[in-house]
Amino acid sequence: MGDKKSLRNNFLEERLQLRQGLKKDDHFALCVHIGNWIRLQNIKKICIFFPFKGEPDLRPLHSILGKSHIFAMPAVEGKGIMSFFQWDPLDKLVENKWGIPEPVKNINRKIIDHNQTLILVPALAIDQYGTRLGYGGGFYDKYLNKYTPSFTVGVLWEQFFVAEELPKDSWDMRIKYIGTQFGVKALF
Repeated sequence: MGDKKSLRNNFLEERLQLRQGLKKDDHFALCVHIGNWIRLQNIKKICIFFPFKGEPDLRPLHSILGKSHIFAMPAVEGKGIMSFFQWDPLDKLVENKWGIPEPVKNINRKIIDHNQTLILVPALAIDQYGTRLGYGGGFYDKYLNKYTPSFTVGVLWEQFFVAEELPKDSWDMRIKYIGTQFGVKALF
């Protein structure tokens, strides 16, 4: 299939082209499917991400699920280190060095207990075995290796769920579920 670097470039280019054809309804449909799946689980905390370079916008989940859940977004805390901090749509976000908005780092709002927690993981592509191709920084893999959330769902547009096996390194964490504009499904 190719090396990770060339695959990242190819998938990112495809996603940026796809972004022009997507509508707000596509993002909302994805959120409705994930929201319905969340209601069937015993989840209290939902860790989302700010959309970047054509990623699905998960912020509508907050209005779909209401205030019955705690929401969080990632913030970079050091070289290769990421944590999740509570987030509300009215909160001020600050741009990190890659230009991605993230919550203000406040120790009192840091997610420490991962019981009943869902982490929605961004992906350029995911294969049928749960191998995720991200941007290559390793932030999510390191986080998921350190903490054990109740659930992880790789979020991507259906076109980027690939049948062919993606390259995998020993530190890459497998994704158990994927969420697309067509629904949430278990991979293994």
